[in-house]
Amino acid sequence: MKIPNAFLILAIFRIASTITIAAKVDADCKVKTGLGQALIGHSFSSFTVKDFQDCYQECKANEPKCRSMNYNGDHKRCELNNATETSHPQDLKEVPMSVYFESRHRVSAGSQRHVAGKTCQEILSREESASDGFYWLNSNDTEDPYVSFCNMTNGGDISASYDLIFLDRNTTNFVELNTSLPDLSAFTVCFWYRAWARQLVFLSYATSNMTDAIMMFLSETGLFRFLVLNKQTHSHTGTYNDRVWHQMCGKWTDSDGFVHLFVDGELQIRGDTTIHGVIPGTGKLILGQDQDTFGGTFDREQSFVGEMSHLYLWNTDLEDSVIKSLSMHCKEYPHPGYILRWSDFSTGINGNITKRDNSRCVTKQDVLL
Repeated sequence: MKIPNAFLILAIFRIASTITIAAKVDADCKVKTGLGQALIGHSFSSFTVKDFQDCYQECKANEPKCRSMNYNGDHKRCELNNATETSHPQDLKEVPMSVYFESRHRVSAGSQRHVAGKTCQEILSREESASDGFYWLNSNDTEDPYVSFCNMTNGGDISASYDLIFLDRNTTNFVELNTSLPDLSAFTVCFWYRAWARQLVFLSYATSNMTDAIMMFLSETGLFRFLVLNKQTHSHTGTYNDRVWHQMCGKWTDSDGFVHLFVDGELQIRGDTTIHGVIPGTGKLILGQDQDTFGGTFDREQSFVGEMSHLYLWNTDLEDSVIKSLSMHCKEYPHPGYILRWSDFSTGINGNITKRDNSRCVTKQDVLL
């Protein structure tokens, strides 16, 4: 009985030595091993190899799908696993002449272009440590991999992650909110856009007796106009129809009466006159068109052309510092307390507008190399 045990110890020692050599392939590699153990029930590929080194290289070649591996020195059998002992500790079993190997320094799914995931859910299923953030995705074979925000807190659900693409100027292209708003004595509205032209309306909110209760507009000369309760403020802010994603926030409160408009977190408009009153909640909110009459009479030359994403409305005037922080990352659910969210606009789409899932809206801070 002692002789087989001696052979087992020698075999395991040789495998352990091979592990050390293999780990040196990556200088910063941190590994977790289990001598005389194997992860059971998670193998996606099983085959014969010459030695442990070959098994290790096969796992490396199959990253990020290969999360760990089992090598049996007696049968020279290699098993590639799509899970780890970290996520499934109950499945690590005693198996004589086997070794379990888990690399802690590996290319994570979605972390680089060449390991783009098809969906956020797929990345989450492969990476138990995946958290909210930006990842490389490749949801189909018709476009290059792209960067998109994945909300892993809600299981990778993308129902609120989409862009609306207004493909041309037309009075038939608009999005109408299908839910009602409360009366507003204060508000902040923020959204992201990528404009393809000047002289366009981002949004308008009209009531039966007030066509410009809220309206945000970019003129042909680059002048931003922000209307509240039919009163207009404006300021020249530069070029923002450059096909780059920009964030716009407008806020107002009846208490002080001043309107403020921010572009990319920077204050661009501060009204020099006060506007007081209450915005009635019986109106229509429309994206992409100016309502010259309640719910209609659009002007083709002012219709929005470009992309829009992540519009949220709060019934309070957010602090300037909060608006600044919101401009750093383009993502859904940017700040709590909203009364209107981007997913509310997934219906009510009219005309030549494309709804593109997995938002492509990113900032310089969000670009992954």
